[in-house]
Amino acid sequence: MLSLLCLSFLLTAVCLAAPTTVQTNTTLDISACPITYFGGGPYTAFNTAFSGTISFTFSSTDEITFPNSAVAAIHYDILPAANLTAVDVKNAAAAIETTLRRLPASAVECCIKISATFNGPTNIYIFSYGSQTAAFVDADIGATDAFTFSYFGDGSYSTKVPGAFSQAVDLTRCRDDTRTYASGEIVATYDETCSSDICQPSGVVELTNDCGPGQVCMGLGCGARHSCSIVANSVVDVNGDTGVIPDFCAYDIITAPSFTMTAFLRERRLTDTPFVDSVDIYTTPSLDHVSLGQGGNAKKTACGRPLDQATLVEVSGADTALTLNSSAVTVLGLELSDNGTGLLALFTDHNNIITEVFFDGTLLHVKHTGVCFDASTISAVKNAGLSESGCIAELASVEVASVDKGPFVTACAENLLCGYPDRDDLYCRFKHAYARTAGLSSNGCSTSVCLNHQCVSHEFCAVANSGRAACFCRSNDATTKAFRKNGKYGPPPTCDAGSASLEFYGCLLEEEGINYRGLHLNDENCTGVVDSDYNTITFDFDTNTKCGGTYRSLPTTIEFQNTVQNTYSQTVTYEPKVAIIFSCSYNKTAELTPLNFHLINNFVTATYTTDSFRFTLSISFYYDAAFTSAVASGAELTKGQKVYVKLKSSQLRGTGLVLVIDECWTTTESSPTGANKYSLIQSQ
Repeated sequence: MLSLLCLSFLLTAVCLAAPTTVQTNTTLDISACPITYFGGGPYTAFNTAFSGTISFTFSSTDEITFPNSAVAAIHYDILPAANLTAVDVKNAAAAIETTLRRLPASAVECCIKISATFNGPTNIYIFSYGSQTAAFVDADIGATDAFTFSYFGDGSYSTKVPGAFSQAVDLTRCRDDTRTYASGEIVATYDETCSSDICQPSGVVELTNDCGPGQVCMGLGCGARHSCSIVANSVVDVNGDTGVIPDFCAYDIITAPSFTMTAFLRERRLTDTPFVDSVDIYTTPSLDHVSLGQGGNAKKTACGRPLDQATLVEVSGADTALTLNSSAVTVLGLELSDNGTGLLALFTDHNNIITEVFFDGTLLHVKHTGVCFDASTISAVKNAGLSESGCIAELASVEVASVDKGPFVTACAENLLCGYPDRDDLYCRFKHAYARTAGLSSNGCSTSVCLNHQCVSHEFCAVANSGRAACFCRSNDATTKAFRKNGKYGPPPTCDAGSASLEFYGCLLEEEGINYRGLHLNDENCTGVVDSDYNTITFDFDTNTKCGGTYRSLPTTIEFQNTVQNTYSQTVTYEPKVAIIFSCSYNKTAELTPLNFHLINNFVTATYTTDSFRFTLSISFYYDAAFTSAVASGAELTKGQKVYVKLKSSQLRGTGLVLVIDECWTTTESSPTGANKYSLIQSQ
């Protein structure tokens, strides 16, 4: 391989055949060594003309001319790269090396050698590097004569080599429809994207980003990048440094005279890894603010805390749910929208400084002219007044990196995913954070599946094995934590007279990959009832609606049994087959079929005789306690109906005998000790 840089020392060539003599007005075939000339071509032929000057013309605009001197003969030869040997290049100047150093170090493809005899021998070597071309003139014909390499289009360009020197010439330029451009020259600019078409040393025009490190395109030019990102508790600040939020407290991500944003964190799969759960944005000194939360939820709160009282505990106020879509709505000076990938809040203050907040439930990305936060001093922006008691938790040890290159990779791989499962699309959320910061497209990562998926307080949105959004139980929720520890999905089933009931927590089922909304009992028509306020599902059946279950009457208990299951097919699916068998029982108690009583006689009289005396006792029935509304003979009394019984004795002196009624009852047997006793008189 031979680069033009080597020409400052040695250039050699040997022809396999005798050079071809050049005649005037002749087309010479150079297809064996196509030449790119000042960005034109590549050309496979050139024409000759001898009229005062000697010219070699590639096209109507591209020409090489020899000086107007007497010439004995002109020859040309095409030299393949393999044959460039044994030709000494004399009088090489330091300028040759300077000229050729910009050319690539790849191998020269071929060379066209043009030889002539003027006042002395002259050789011109045209070396092809594909899109790049260089010439070397080796002549000694007098200082007043020159070799000219020209382009005659709009903005014509030419370069000359004096005839008394040996000199290298770079013939590499870029070209459009109007003119040629030197290496590094701007061909076109695009203000809206802060980019330019620039001629490269290779002779190719490339689109380049005009913004330097730490800058972003602002539409009419580049400006300093002031953005920060948080995924879970792993942060990337405006300097590209990374860190972690150490606990579950509230943090003021931005604090400015007209804009304050506080982030609130909660746990998800692990008890020691916080996630940004919601953000509150304040744009005025009033108590009103906007909250961006999980599942694409946004709301306006009518009272909160003033901006200048960072330690004032937030008080509850009236919440107004906001329905957002791609069309922005203005609330408290914020332009709010849902762009399909997350919630977007834009704020422009009186100085036309724009703040942009993006939140998709996991990724929080902020563009702000001021400083978001410093990753190394994140604890300094903790808002103790808005933090819940006990929010400081001992977290897993995570190494904090501070590097210039790859902060998003560091934040992802070292700060978060080294101690947290690579689930819920977290890798893509870091990629999305980087793309938003760099103004790029996060190809390969889908929109957050949890964007518009609603979960309740004890849950968080996650990605199920099937790829769909699902609500999982928060690791610190006491109720579901206890059930999970015991391998249960909810409380034990309950049974009472004639029915059974079973309740499951949806998030516990979702953690096992079970879509609880598709469950049913043995009878597929018996589906559960979902409580949307708690995301629980309850299954009920009884002796009348057995739902494919069993109902057994044992000597002392009644037992129910059924199976909670899903509809399962042979099709390959991410949903597991479910068959949860449950049973419960309850003790039998004395029961009577609801009865109605017919009063045969409203008034009954009986005479009793003892050794000492003889008396008469009468019994009568009334509807009221004053004994004014008597129950007629033959009237029907229902079970549980209250009646009043009047007992009256005669032939007794009040001081001699006291009547005590202990109890009055019926039985299914003709015996005072019979079973299935039913009381007629109580509370005497």
